[in-house]
Amino acid sequence: LSIPTTGIGRYCARLTTELISTFSGCEWFVYSDRPMVASLPIAANVHLRHGAIKQRNLSSIYAQVVFPMWARQDRIDLFWSPRHHLPVLLSRNVKQVVTIHDLVWKYSPQTMTMLGRLLEHTLMPLSIKKADAVVTVSRATANSIVETWPEVEQKIHVIHSGSHFGSTWGEGKRDDQTPYLLFVGTLEPRKNLERVLRAFAESLTSQASLRCLKIVGGDGWGDLDIVSLIDSLGIASYVDVLGFVSDEDLQILYHDAFALLMPSLYEGFGFPILESMSFGVPVITSNRSSMPEVAGQGGILVDPESVTDISSAIVTIASDPALHEQLSANAIRQASRFSWVEARW
Repeated sequence: LSIPTTGIGRYCARLTTELISTFSGCEWFVYSDRPMVASLPIAANVHLRHGAIKQRNLSSIYAQVVFPMWARQDRIDLFWSPRHHLPVLLSRNVKQVVTIHDLVWKYSPQTMTMLGRLLEHTLMPLSIKKADAVVTVSRATANSIVETWPEVEQKIHVIHSGSHFGSTWGEGKRDDQTPYLLFVGTLEPRKNLERVLRAFAESLTSQASLRCLKIVGGDGWGDLDIVSLIDSLGIASYVDVLGFVSDEDLQILYHDAFALLMPSLYEGFGFPILESMSFGVPVITSNRSSMPEVAGQGGILVDPESVTDISSAIVTIASDPALHEQLSANAIRQASRFSWVEARW
C-alpha cells in the first residue's frame, strides 16, 4: 500500500478496498512499515497503523517485530499478509492467511537481489507452513508450492486477480499514428528487457509495419544500461523510453497499443497481460510459469530466452491483420474471466 504502482502494490490496494467494502461489518486494521499512499475507504471501522521506515531492506524486519505487537494490542482475530511473509511471532490464537504471488527465489533466483532472495528463502517456507490458508494468484504458483511442500495442498486456494482498469477506461478512439508495441514492467532482469530490445531490432528488418516500441516502467535494479543498448542496436529513433507514468497515461498507452510485449523469464501472475487484454490488445508473452494461464488465447506464446522466437512473433502479428483481429477478440473474452469480486472460472 506504500508502493501501489508495482504489481503486488496494485493487488494490495484494489483487493483491500474491495474487502473493506464487502465486509463492512468487520473491524479493519491496516499495518505498514511506512506511510501509505494508496487510497483506502475512510470509515470508522478502518484503522491505519504505520511506521516511518525509509529503507526498504528494513521493512521485513520491522514487520516481523512490530506487527505481532500491534496484532496483540488490537486483539486481531484474523491476520492476512498480502505478500509472501507472515510474522513468525504472530500468536497461534490468530487465524493466519498469506498470499503467495510467485516463487521467484526458487525458479528464477538470478533475477533477484541477494537480500531479497535470502528473505524469501527464509520466510516464505515458514509462512506457508504456519498459515491456516494459502492464497495463490495463479494455478501455476499453486502447483509450484505443492511440488515443493505437498503437505500443504489442502489449504491452498487459487484466486485470480482482476484488471486494475474498469470497463469504461477503454472508451474512445484509437490513436491514428503508426501502431506501436508496448512494454510495461519494472526495469529489472526478470522482465527480460534486453532480449525484448534485441528482438524488436531484429523485427525491424522485416516488411512489417510496426516501427515503434514504447517502454513504460520505473527503475528497478540490475546493470542493464537501456539507453546504451538502444544506441548500440541502432534503434534510438524507434524506441520511446517513458519511465514511470500515471494510471491515466497508462490506460491511454494500453488503449492505443498494437500489442503488448511481455516475455518475462518468470511471473506469478503478470498484471500488464490482463490489463492490456482488457483493452483488446493482444500479448506476446512467455510459454512458462503463469503467463499462458493468464493470456489464454489472447496472444502468442514464445520462448523468453530466444530472441529469434520473440522477433518472429512480432513479425507474425504485425503482418497478419486477420490474426491480430482474432487475438484481439480472444483477449477481450479472456480478460472478462478475471474479476476482483467474483469467481468466473
